[in-house]
Parts: sequence; structure tokens; C-alpha cells
Amino acid sequence: MKQTGLLFIITILLYACGGEEKPFARHEQVIKEEGFTTDTMCGVYRLYTGTVAGQPVVLHYMQYGNTITCQYYYVQHGKNIQLYNTTDNPGSAPLIFAERPETERKENPATWQVSVAGDSMKGEWISADGEITYPILLKEDFSNGARQFSIVCMTDSVNFIDSLPEPKASTTYEVLLPVGDDEGTKFVRTAIYNCIGCDTIAGDDMKSCLDGLKTKYFADYRHVSDEEKKLYTSAASFGNWSEQTNFWIVYNDEGMLVVNHHVYAYTGGAHGNYSSHYLCIDSRDKKLLKLEDVLQADTAQLVRLLEQEARKLYNIAEEAPLYENMLTEELYIPEQFYVSNKGITFVYGIYEVAAYADGEISLFIPYNKIMGMLTPYFKQRMKLEQLAANN
Repeated sequence: MKQTGLLFIITILLYACGGEEKPFARHEQVIKEEGFTTDTMCGVYRLYTGTVAGQPVVLHYMQYGNTITCQYYYVQHGKNIQLYNTTDNPGSAPLIFAERPETERKENPATWQVSVAGDSMKGEWISADGEITYPILLKEDFSNGARQFSIVCMTDSVNFIDSLPEPKASTTYEVLLPVGDDEGTKFVRTAIYNCIGCDTIAGDDMKSCLDGLKTKYFADYRHVSDEEKKLYTSAASFGNWSEQTNFWIVYNDEGMLVVNHHVYAYTGGAHGNYSSHYLCIDSRDKKLLKLEDVLQADTAQLVRLLEQEARKLYNIAEEAPLYENMLTEELYIPEQFYVSNKGITFVYGIYEVAAYADGEISLFIPYNKIMGMLTPYFKQRMKLEQLAANN
């Protein structure tokens, strides 16, 4: 509770530095509207713009407790790069981030060493071999139709047998609450509700929804077969379940928003499983984008482009079969995708086309390679006619 209270105070100070009239009051209001108390406010979302090596970038900073995750892209290219914090204390200086590799097989990533002061982030980008450094100069910036969010957390656990400390199940929800009361904000909020499963749970607010989801999860945990009960009580570690739900902002510009709804679950076995579900939300036109809203796809041509990117990623020669380094003989258009200013990223979940150790596989296709497939609505919405004219 002390840590949550400290984050609450820090968040007030951070937003107070932004110059917006009574900025925190808007965050406090949305938290109360959703049934929470202010001590559940557990994190910070900041949007930075600026330069790395003199090149314009956009960075999304997400802090949940002591965990910081950032997503950034170079404006010129639009390909998302994830950063993860390698230090345990988010208040330490400098903060050290590593750039997550495109597959888990790749090692020695580039790193960031930065300090955050007021609304600025400054530091250095350092190459994997440590030989090259570039300056990082970023400033918090919610202009250009970017949306602000509050963050709330709920954590709870239940013992499998009340009288025994183990095994137990634990659940954590780390949820974004869009700030505002306009129709676009309400649409974003509804999209997040439905993604979590709130449309299947009775309740008028997010707190009621999460309470309902938690109750169901714990009931499912305790409702197991007699054989599983014997296993859980004889070897407690087999019966320790955990589930975590959180959200990362990937894109936030001119009312177009991309949110990664990330879920991790462990229900016994060698390791847990995780998945990402991307919400591409046009809050201006109040539309949750499906792939057909973005592409009138020539399936064969798009699959060829995806295969070309996969071969680059895994260093597979043109004449060699994909299964030389992957778990598939051919690719397909995956269900998960998200948009950016310069292209579409297609995401394959764990085990879909590669080994668990490779993690989720993201393949980026620039708009200039698929301009003829894009729908008129999407080209107009993203101002891609201008992009095409400049390429």
C-alpha cells in the first residue's frame, strides 16, 4: 500500500508539471466513475516525442509498480521496438533499458541509459557491442490528438484449501482507463471492457467487472477433479496458478489508438503461456478496426511479403524451406495485426509458426509495399495518399 500511495503522489506531481488546468482531477474522476478508490492507481502512462541520434521518434512509457515497459518507433520507419527495464527500481538514475530482440534467439541487444526529470527524458542509446552511442532527447507530448490514460491495478489470491498456505492461485489486473467524457473516450473504454470480457460479466463499472472475473477464476481453480486435488495437496507447486492481465500502448496519434492486451497464465507444467490481442481503435470515427477495414488483401501477394520478412528474420535462404528454422512449411495471414504511421505489423502467437523459445513473431510490412491493397477509408484516415506521393 505504501508503494501504491507513493505512485499516486508521483503521478499527481508528474501531471501537475504538464501545465494542463487541473490535470489530475480528470484522472481522479475516471477512477471513481469506474468504482475504484484512488489507492488502486498504480502506474503512469507518458507519451514522449523527440529524437534518438537526431532522428524523430515517438515513445510510449508504461509503468506498473516497479515494472517499466516502453514501446517506440522512428517516425521515418514506423516499426515498433519494445524496451524493457533491466533495473528493479524505477526511481534509480540512470534508468537502463534493453531493446527486445525480434526473436528470443537473438542476444546482446542495444541498450538505453536515460534519466527522467520533469517532462523530459535524456540519455544515450548504446549499441550491442558498446562501440556506438547516440544522444536521446525526449519530451512528454500529448498534442496531435493523443489520448491520456489512468492506470489501476487489482491483485488478489486464494488458497486451494483454506487451512493450507499452498497451493494458491493469484490474479493481477493492470488496466488502462481512458480519460475524458467525450464519445470517442467512451468508445475506447467500451473496447477495452469487451476485450477483457466485461461484456459477459454483470456490473456497471470496471471494478465490478474485475471482481466478477476474479470470482469466476478462483471458482474454476477450486473446481478440479479428485485426482488433481490429490496432486495439488501432495505437491503444492503443481497447484500454484497465476494469471496476469495488462495493457501496453503501441500507437496513439490523431485519434488512432493501438493497445496490446497482454495476458499471461500458468496452470501447472513446465512454463506458463501468454498471448497478445491487439486493439486498433479509431476513436475519431468510433470504429474497432478489423483487417478488412484496412486491407482488401491479395492473399497470395501478402503471404509472399510475409514470407520474405520471415526469411530475413530467420536468415533462411530463398531456396530453402521455412521449416529449416521455423515450425511451418508455409505462412498465412495471422489473426493479430496492428497499424502504425508507416506500415502494418502482423503478429503470430507462440507456437503458431515458431518454437516457444522464439516468443511471438512480428512481421512488419510497410504501406508503400501494399498501397494497392489498402482500403480507401484507411488511406484517407491515415493520410496515406500524401505518404505515397512522397515515396
